[in-house]
Amino acid sequence: DLANRLAPAVAAALRGERTQIECDLPDLAGVPRDVRISVDPRGAPPDTVTGVVVALYDVTDTLARDRAARENEARLAHLNAVIPCVIYIHDVGEGVPLRAGGQGGAILGYDAGEVAAGGPERRDRMVHPDDVAAFRARLLELAKLPDGEVRELEFRALRKAGDYRWVLDRCAVFERDDQGRVTKTISAAIDIDDRKRADARRALLINELNHRVKNTLATVQSIARQTLASHGTAE
Repeated sequence: DLANRLAPAVAAALRGERTQIECDLPDLAGVPRDVRISVDPRGAPPDTVTGVVVALYDVTDTLARDRAARENEARLAHLNAVIPCVIYIHDVGEGVPLRAGGQGGAILGYDAGEVAAGGPERRDRMVHPDDVAAFRARLLELAKLPDGEVRELEFRALRKAGDYRWVLDRCAVFERDDQGRVTKTISAAIDIDDRKRADARRALLINELNHRVKNTLATVQSIARQTLASHGTAE
């Protein structure tokens, strides 16, 4: 069977052509292995081919890693499609997102490529100026914590449309250098803008209610004093 597979490749090599074949062959224990066979002309093709060189490479582990990587990418794509947040890896030194996934388009209006390709200029604009200090302080705090510890921060993130939305950003150390310094962090940012706006409206209503209650009490107290002054005793 192997000879039949090699015959066309050998004929092509004698014509000066290079061929690669991928197949599975059993090893000495009878276990199938993924093999890549390279069949090359020997000499100076196409006029002076003097023979054929056949090289076999065991690529079982390489192909297994490739398959595992593709499977992981497929799982990640499925997760990105259903999780209600932006997932991103942040380069601390450069100050830019290296990779982004999840609902970046729905929340911020940017797709993954746009976020990663924006560079420092976009980084400087994506966090509201009033929240930059807290954003940087959290990075300093993370550097002192063991890996796996999560720190949350609420801040306003700039959307592609030009408006800001509140996000809850949960961040952890993703990578350190040889000296233990944090070089990359991983974050999940959840859109909480509706909740923040609802909280603000609720606080406004409560303040307005308190103000009206105080005014009402002041009016009642004034009427009571006038009544007491008029009648001399409280009814």
